[in-house]
Amino acid sequence: MKLHSIKIEGFRRHFQTEILCSDATFLIGPNNVGKSSILKAIEYLLSDTQKMPDEDFFSILGEDNNNKILCDKVVITSEFRDIPPNAYKWKGFNKQRMFKYESHDENESG
Repeated sequence: MKLHSIKIEGFRRHFQTEILCSDATFLIGPNNVGKSSILKAIEYLLSDTQKMPDEDFFSILGEDNNNKILCDKVVITSEFRDIPPNAYKWKGFNKQRMFKYESHDENESG
Protein backbone atom coordinates (compact mmCIF):
# COMPACT_ATOMS: atom_id res chain seq x y z
CA MET A 1 0.00 0.00 0.00
CA LYS A 2 1.34 3.43 -0.93
CA LEU A 3 0.30 6.89 0.19
CA HIS A 4 -0.15 8.76 -3.10
CA SER A 5 -1.39 12.11 -1.77
CA ILE A 6 -2.59 13.81 1.38
CA LYS A 7 -4.58 17.03 1.75
CA ILE A 8 -4.56 18.76 5.13
CA GLU A 9 -7.02 21.55 5.97
CA GLY A 10 -7.18 23.51 9.23
CA PHE A 11 -4.55 21.48 11.06
CA ARG A 12 -1.75 23.15 13.06
CA ARG A 13 0.33 25.21 10.56
CA HIS A 14 -1.57 23.85 7.55
CA PHE A 15 -4.55 25.96 6.56
CA GLN A 16 -4.70 24.20 3.18
CA THR A 17 -1.83 21.94 2.14
CA GLU A 18 -1.64 19.20 -0.47
CA ILE A 19 1.31 16.84 -0.78
CA LEU A 20 1.93 14.40 -3.61
CA CYS A 21 4.06 11.43 -2.59
CA SER A 22 6.33 9.19 -4.62
CA ASP A 23 8.26 6.04 -3.79
CA ALA A 24 10.60 8.20 -1.67
CA THR A 25 9.18 11.43 -0.24
CA PHE A 26 11.23 13.69 2.00
CA LEU A 27 10.05 16.54 4.23
CA ILE A 28 12.81 19.13 4.13
CA GLY A 29 12.65 22.69 5.40
CA PRO A 30 13.53 25.08 8.20
CA ASN A 31 12.38 24.58 11.76
CA ASN A 32 8.81 25.44 12.70
CA VAL A 33 7.19 25.26 9.24
CA GLY A 34 5.01 22.16 9.74
CA LYS A 35 7.05 19.06 8.79
CA SER A 36 6.19 17.23 12.01
CA SER A 37 2.57 18.30 11.65
CA ILE A 38 2.36 16.43 8.34
CA LEU A 39 3.55 13.27 10.09
CA LYS A 40 1.05 13.86 12.92
CA ALA A 41 -1.75 14.29 10.36
CA ILE A 42 -0.81 10.93 8.81
CA GLU A 43 -0.81 9.41 12.30
CA TYR A 44 -4.34 10.74 12.91
CA LEU A 45 -5.40 9.44 9.52
CA LEU A 46 -4.20 5.91 10.27
CA SER A 47 -5.37 5.71 13.88
CA ASP A 48 -8.81 5.46 15.40
CA THR A 49 -8.49 8.77 17.29
CA GLN A 50 -11.93 10.32 17.69
CA LYS A 51 -11.04 13.80 18.98
CA MET A 52 -8.16 16.24 18.55
CA PRO A 53 -7.02 18.75 21.16
CA ASP A 54 -7.73 22.42 20.46
CA GLU A 55 -3.99 22.99 19.92
CA ASP A 56 -4.22 20.94 16.71
CA PHE A 57 -6.63 23.38 15.04
CA PHE A 58 -5.15 26.04 12.74
CA SER A 59 -4.52 29.15 14.82
CA ILE A 60 -2.46 32.34 15.00
CA LEU A 61 -0.91 34.15 17.92
CA GLY A 62 -3.16 37.06 18.86
CA GLU A 63 -2.20 40.48 20.20
CA ASP A 64 -2.79 39.19 23.73
CA ASN A 65 -0.18 36.41 23.14
CA ASN A 66 -2.88 33.73 23.16
CA ASN A 67 -3.60 31.42 20.24
CA LYS A 68 -6.71 32.35 18.29
CA ILE A 69 -8.28 29.34 16.52
CA LEU A 70 -9.24 30.25 12.94
CA CYS A 71 -10.84 26.96 11.81
CA ASP A 72 -13.76 25.10 13.31
CA LYS A 73 -12.85 21.78 11.69
CA VAL A 74 -9.87 19.76 10.52
CA VAL A 75 -10.11 17.75 7.30
CA ILE A 76 -7.46 15.20 6.36
CA THR A 77 -8.03 13.50 3.01
CA SER A 78 -5.71 10.98 1.40
CA GLU A 79 -5.33 8.73 -1.58
CA PHE A 80 -3.73 5.34 -1.11
CA ARG A 81 -2.82 3.09 -4.01
CA ASP A 82 -2.07 -0.61 -4.29
CA ILE A 83 -4.34 -1.41 -1.36
CA PRO A 84 -4.52 -5.14 -0.56
CA PRO A 85 -7.94 -6.84 -0.74
CA ASN A 86 -8.08 -7.45 3.02
CA ALA A 87 -7.94 -3.66 3.69
CA TYR A 88 -11.75 -3.60 3.87
CA LYS A 89 -11.37 -5.18 7.32
CA TRP A 90 -8.90 -2.60 8.68
CA LYS A 91 -9.95 0.20 11.05
CA GLY A 92 -10.53 3.40 9.09
CA PHE A 93 -10.79 1.59 5.77
CA ASN A 94 -14.29 0.59 4.75
CA LYS A 95 -16.40 0.35 1.64
CA GLN A 96 -17.93 3.80 2.19
CA ARG A 97 -14.50 5.43 2.17
CA MET A 98 -12.74 3.38 -0.51
CA PHE A 99 -13.18 4.01 -4.20
CA LYS A 100 -11.80 2.13 -7.18
CA TYR A 101 -9.82 4.09 -9.72
CA GLU A 102 -8.11 3.54 -13.02
CA SER A 103 -4.46 4.49 -13.04
CA HIS A 104 -3.52 7.30 -15.39
CA ASP A 105 0.11 7.68 -14.38
CA GLU A 106 2.16 10.14 -16.39
CA ASN A 107 4.75 7.40 -16.97
CA GLU A 108 2.29 5.20 -18.84
CA SER A 109 2.30 5.46 -22.61
CA GLY A 110 -0.74 5.35 -24.81
